[in-house]
Amino acid sequence: MNKEREDLEAVKRNLERQIREVEDEMDIQRNELTIGFEEAMRKREHEYRIQADEMSTKVLAHELKVIIDTLTFIVLLTVRDKCFKP
Repeated sequence: MNKEREDLEAVKRNLERQIREVEDEMDIQRNELTIGFEEAMRKREHEYRIQADEMSTKVLAHELKVIIDTLTFIVLLTVRDKCFKP
């Protein structure tokens, strides 16, 4: 009876050790996945910021062009009015 109990205890300890090893491996894999996910998210956020900055730059360039064109038009109107004033 003692031998059977000792065998069962040994099996139990072995199974508990295996469970701890598997849990440790799962923790390692979970950490690796988390790190990979965070890196992927940082990369996507960076790419998004770059695209947003590029679009903002284009919008500002267009706004400046409109301002320049408007000022040019005003100058031309002024010159025309001065040249052709009766």
